[in-house]
Amino acid sequence: DILVAAGEVVKNDLIATGRSVKIEGTVEGDLIVFCQNLTMSETAHVTGDVIAFAQFVRIKGQVDGNVRSISNLTTLAGRVAKNVWSFSQTFELDSKSEIGGSLMFFTAMGTLDGRVGRDLIGGGAEHRLDGYVGGSALLKGDRLTIGPSAEIAGKTKFTGEKQPCVSEKAKLGSPI
Repeated sequence: DILVAAGEVVKNDLIATGRSVKIEGTVEGDLIVFCQNLTMSETAHVTGDVIAFAQFVRIKGQVDGNVRSISNLTTLAGRVAKNVWSFSQTFELDSKSEIGGSLMFFTAMGTLDGRVGRDLIGGGAEHRLDGYVGGSALLKGDRLTIGPSAEIAGKTKFTGEKQPCVSEKAKLGSPI
């Protein structure tokens, strides 16, 4: 197991392997992990990119760069300044999360309750959107549900087997 404790600063890129990688402190550079479980706590800060090959990826802290993950489960509950790319079984964008750039994901189940500053591109079986997208949304899958708190500033396009289920309270920049 690898731990960067709260208050600890790694002044370089960190490349880590092992069963568990837990970041509570700061990595001044990129974080590249090959592990079963990556956890970034609320106090974690990575000044570069996060590249994760893991079964579970949980990011609650701050990433100044991009996040790229290949995992079974990716959960974002923190802030990512740039873009997020995820290939996972399940992708969760928590209501407290914020992505400054765009989000691209390929997943069986995508739950998007947080904020995406720019565009959203997703593919997979089922998508649930109840957050904010500052640009356009392009989604492909079996099912799309857009909840009452959803707001998409740009165009929205969905290609799927079933018609999307859209709440009357959702704010969409264009019809789907």
